[in-house]
Amino acid sequence: MIDTKIKSKIEDIQNYFIKEILKSEIEIKDGYSGFFEVDGYKFEIWISNGAKHIKTQSIGSEYFMQLDFSESDKLIIWGKVKEKRSEINQAKIKELQLSINKLKKVDTLN
Repeated sequence: MIDTKIKSKIEDIQNYFIKEILKSEIEIKDGYSGFFEVDGYKFEIWISNGAKHIKTQSIGSEYFMQLDFSESDKLIIWGKVKEKRSEINQAKIKELQLSINKLKKVDTLN
């Protein structure tokens, strides 16, 4: 049986990390996972299937703790995901527009 003091401390630590994650900026490397870092600890969050399915991933040795997000926490994280994806898409659009403009210049020179 788990000692209630220890269980309470674990819950306090989990709540601390959730609170900090909700204030942090998300990093997205692919369409499936988001990454947060809090006090040197890394958290990988599954983001692929919308807010309802947001959860921590525990793949690899860097990720040390599962966190249980409330529905409102998931919505906050999902808002961060949508904002970050929008930033990424805007940067890609800008890059593509620059490429198109360069190609148009080359075409007018021919």
